[in-house]
Amino acid sequence: MRRDRVRPAPFPVAEGATTTYTVRIDKSYPTLAPAVTPDPVLLRGRVAVAPHATDAVSGIASSACGRVSSATVGRHTVTCTATDSAGNATSADVDYTVLYRARFLAPTVAPLLVNSLKPRHDTLLRFRLTDAARVPVSSTAAVTAVTAKATSCTRFDTDPTGGTSVLNRSLRYSSRAGGYELSWRAPISGARR
Repeated sequence: MRRDRVRPAPFPVAEGATTTYTVRIDKSYPTLAPAVTPDPVLLRGRVAVAPHATDAVSGIASSACGRVSSATVGRHTVTCTATDSAGNATSADVDYTVLYRARFLAPTVAPLLVNSLKPRHDTLLRFRLTDAARVPVSSTAAVTAVTAKATSCTRFDTDPTGGTSVLNRSLRYSSRAGGYELSWRAPISGARR
């Protein structure tokens, strides 16, 4: 529990004189709204964090955030702190995500376009992962899952659904193709991806 201290007046007061002081007691904590930009950020890309600290009573004396990094892919957390002029301190965490840049390679076409697959046959999907400087990522450990997203197709008789792959068996990096190759199977007759 914090106790307020009594301090002598900064100037002398004549005996018998009446002096009025206004004392503001700040027991409120600063407000933080930390933000990481950009979010998500590309692997090894430029990233910044700002605490966005405010204090309506005594003002902000100091504010800072921990080190933010885009050196590894995944979900990360950074902590920001702020102290007001009365000594009240608070902290807040902000999450951000680091991703690879992904691009499909021929014969696979990018999302929003339709890839035709033969039903119940393996199809070779090719894609490239890079960092912010477009330096290729070649480790198969970088790919932990490949999923299909069902999309409504009004121009076809069947919607794109299903699809299977076995990553540990069919995923490989091809230096000749400059990217990953994955065998994908469409289980439904007439399926299009």
